[in-house]
Amino acid sequence: MEISNLFRTSNVPVISEKGIESTNQKSTDAKRPAETYVQYGTRICGKVTGTPAAFSVMLQKIYNAEKQRQIGDELLQAQRKSEICSKIEETESGIGKEKVKMAHFEDAVEEYGKTKAELDELYLEAKHKNGQVNKMARMKMIVGVLILLPLTVYLFSFYMRIFAEGFIGLMDSFTIYLAPIIFFGLGFALHFFAVQENKIKYVKIAVVLIATFVFDCILAYNIAEATYNAWAINQLSEVPPYSVSMAASDLHVWGVIFCGFVAYIIWGVLFDMTMTGYEDVRSNKKEMEQIKAKIMDVKKKIAEKREELLNIKSKIADLESQKQKLTKSLAEDVHLDMQIIHTALSDFLAGWIGLMPALGLTSEQQNEIRAIYDNTKKVLFA
Repeated sequence: MEISNLFRTSNVPVISEKGIESTNQKSTDAKRPAETYVQYGTRICGKVTGTPAAFSVMLQKIYNAEKQRQIGDELLQAQRKSEICSKIEETESGIGKEKVKMAHFEDAVEEYGKTKAELDELYLEAKHKNGQVNKMARMKMIVGVLILLPLTVYLFSFYMRIFAEGFIGLMDSFTIYLAPIIFFGLGFALHFFAVQENKIKYVKIAVVLIATFVFDCILAYNIAEATYNAWAINQLSEVPPYSVSMAASDLHVWGVIFCGFVAYIIWGVLFDMTMTGYEDVRSNKKEMEQIKAKIMDVKKKIAEKREELLNIKSKIADLESQKQKLTKSLAEDVHLDMQIIHTALSDFLAGWIGLMPALGLTSEQQNEIRAIYDNTKKVLFA
């Protein structure tokens, strides 16, 4: 039997190829004016009892009918042209914004390029001077030595005295003379950790400073306690034993701590300055390393900006392509809204599938209808 005969009844002719609107007023296969496509799909499915071949034919008829309806709808055609013009304007605006961004990034790349060129010159100049006497480094070393020597004498005598007062009877003379070396060793450790290139060096420096501060606190406490006990012996009445709370409020204790600890920190800084000055007297190694680090940073920024430029150029190319397609579409005589047709076919499918269980049709048959729907759409919208 012909597929078109599926829609024949004794009094109803075949649906015309122009679409759903039949010239025969008695046709019951045409879409009714107040009928939705969901209702339409349900009605036709019931009429042909869900026949797959009929469903395929109906999809093509609906597609052709909606196309013809849009072609003949002057208001819809004008609306579509207006929408295309708006999209062209939006695309042109987007292109303009991206071009402004592109100019900004191009300027940034140019500026970074100039900075890199200047740094390259500085690096070559520093490399050329390497091995010559570095006057700034020599001056730093001389100043450091001039301050470091008397400060060393001060710290040595200060710590020797507080060791003698704080540990009476616990140390012999030889040990007392050598005890200050502990603090100079800690000061050298500060310089040793400072020149390291890892982040854990800050933890090491903090540990050294805390250890020195605690050591100073112990020495100051012992001195204050010894002084207090000597005073307590000569008192007629009993006095409380010396305690931490007394030490915390004793200005002499804090004086001893800061006269030692602050001077120690200054000594450590000066020692580091002197050593680095000595290392740099005939070497621009550090200067070159600093310049090289700046050059690497500038290179990284240039690479980032160039990557952004590539992305912007890609966006501009996409927008230009969209604009060309829209302009070409605007020049066409007919402007179709394919989404309207998609929706019509989808609603018709929903109505058709919705009735199939009531007709006793299996899920396999429903899947067959969906497969026909997918394949037909691929052909119609290719």
